[in-house]
Amino acid sequence: MFTKPLNGWANLTLGKIKPRASYLTDIPNDMLEALINFYNTNSPQTVFFDAEGYEWYLILGYNGCYILSDKVELTEPSTYTWEEEVKSEYICECVDELTDIFIENLIEYEKEWDLWNYDPSNDYKIKLEELKKIIKWEE
Repeated sequence: MFTKPLNGWANLTLGKIKPRASYLTDIPNDMLEALINFYNTNSPQTVFFDAEGYEWYLILGYNGCYILSDKVELTEPSTYTWEEEVKSEYICECVDELTDIFIENLIEYEKEWDLWNYDPSNDYKIKLEELKKIIKWEE
């Protein structure tokens, strides 16, 4: 899902799209809050990402996950491109799949995410444990 956070950047790989995300948004907390709200309220959620030059949104819906953006720069050469206009892309059919991948990513890159916009009063690990309980996640 997200690459190893490095120098204030992380790239997301979902389907054909590979947008980047800047440290200007708190990815761990923003994603966890959206996922917790999705499961607790059974309502669609949106997460905003700043890519410093464009912005994009991850939409968690009933029938899948989507990315909406005004521009997406791919991190690898590809024949798939978006023009300089608002576009959307279906990326997966199940929020549960995305949730598992994100939890695994937070665990795998724990040290790097700890340095990401870290605020002791808003520790993402508390929300991570809450999400694991909600979905009955097993390591």
